[in-house]
Amino acid sequence: GCIVDIGSKANAFLPSAEAALIPGGEIEDVVALDQEMEFQIISEEDENGRLLVSIRRIQYRQAWDVAAALQDTDQVFEAEVVAVNR
Repeated sequence: GCIVDIGSKANAFLPSAEAALIPGGEIEDVVALDQEMEFQIISEEDENGRLLVSIRRIQYRQAWDVAAALQDTDQVFEAEVVAVNR
């Protein structure tokens, strides 16, 4: 994970699992030092005043917005199969 300066006295924490919609890469490949990004707050403050934040949840919402728009217009699209249930 990484520490995110959110402009308050306590910093936020971005867990590695919340860094990207598709897991697998290094967090350094997703976020760069001193890069401003959008984050979603996903927890209340802990005993140290620190929040948990997510990039993955923003990307998830954006992906569903795209899927809903495609459904509304009855468009066909190509996608990569990333897992199979047995």
